[in-house]
Amino acid sequence: MQPVIESLSGLKRRVVLEVSVANVEDKFHKQLKDITKKTKISGFRPGKAPINMVERSHGFSIRQDIISSELSDVFEKVIKSGNINIVGMPNIIPIKKPTENNNNTLTFEATFEIYPEVVIPDFCNVDIVRYTSEVKDKDVDKTIDFLRQQKSSFVRRKDKVVSKGDKVTLSFIGTIDGKPFQGGNSDSFSFVVGRGELLSEFDDAVLGMIDNEEKVFNLTFPENYHDKTLSCKTSEFRIKIIDVCENILPELNDEFAKLFSHDQSFNLEMLRKEVLDSLERDIDFRLKNKNKKSVMNVLSNLIGFDIPEILIEDEKNNLLNAFKENIKSKNSSENIENISSNLFSEEAKKRVGIGLLVSELSNKNNLLPTDEQINEYFKSIAKNYQDSEKLIKQYLSDKKHYSNSKMLILEDNVVNYIFSLAKVTDEILSFEDLMGIQ
Repeated sequence: MQPVIESLSGLKRRVVLEVSVANVEDKFHKQLKDITKKTKISGFRPGKAPINMVERSHGFSIRQDIISSELSDVFEKVIKSGNINIVGMPNIIPIKKPTENNNNTLTFEATFEIYPEVVIPDFCNVDIVRYTSEVKDKDVDKTIDFLRQQKSSFVRRKDKVVSKGDKVTLSFIGTIDGKPFQGGNSDSFSFVVGRGELLSEFDDAVLGMIDNEEKVFNLTFPENYHDKTLSCKTSEFRIKIIDVCENILPELNDEFAKLFSHDQSFNLEMLRKEVLDSLERDIDFRLKNKNKKSVMNVLSNLIGFDIPEILIEDEKNNLLNAFKENIKSKNSSENIENISSNLFSEEAKKRVGIGLLVSELSNKNNLLPTDEQINEYFKSIAKNYQDSEKLIKQYLSDKKHYSNSKMLILEDNVVNYIFSLAKVTDEILSFEDLMGIQ
């Protein structure tokens, strides 16, 4: 009689499996004889030990292996006959021993999950935002100004009034309720005004001062201050300017451009072209990620099928391990050992659901990456390196890198496919907004 697969909650299924005792015992005795011929037992020549002794030492494991093999065969036949696509491995437990009512069979219960029937939504009526942006001349100018700041030098100016961008050296004494506190004083401390190196109250206090001038001001430490003992407390600071250095920028000419190249023919126009190319690569990368996120968020809201719990648990553990590795890489003292994977339940469920939908979309609509796409992808990465051909070969031979790259291309294909069907609203982002520049 064909075993009946029962539906439990969601995607969980149950089936009762039976294994013939006679079949197990027949295979058991055959294997036991074979093993006896090879077994070495102290006091006996190899293969000459009594079979009952070999059974005592090896019988349990032999029988368990046979039962496991028989169960695997029975379960596989059940799954194939039912045309079922299961997730992971089944959980199999015995539910009746041969001495109970029936000595002819061993009975087991197998519980497992199946993959859901993924229904692809109709994207024609789905609203999606597609972000666009472009690099303008002013964006190139700002980047070159930043490069000038990197190559700037500070020159001491006597009696100079402190302004934004100056490097100030001062002494300070801080007190809370009239008492000094740890880290609240220095005989000589330097910082650049306006770069956010100190709390903004320090920047505001020194603006307009000159060397040897003194000032007293109050400062309230923010709630999120790194030293929690000072959070939200108000302190009084007495400061004295020691010296002021003006920030001198290099002239914007071909000589400045040569600071960024070994090529003696390199000039300012070529530098602007390189900056433009670099910025365009940056916005292309960020736009791809932002649009991918836009589409994936829409997909997550369109998931109308059950998600296998075993896949969610696996993804929760993956996210937890990645989180711990990230914390460790920062040499943080944060205690991460007791963090539960349940912290990532919602994100894991979302990721698995999107993954199943993306997989179904790609299979039904021929969106899998082509060899041409993969080669072009690697060429685009390697073109900025000297030995690009060698780098491409390394990428192609690295299985993990190759697999991750194929997944990225697949996601791009899915994003472009959905954009081609959905009701798309284009939103233009400024370069600053896209890059997160204040």
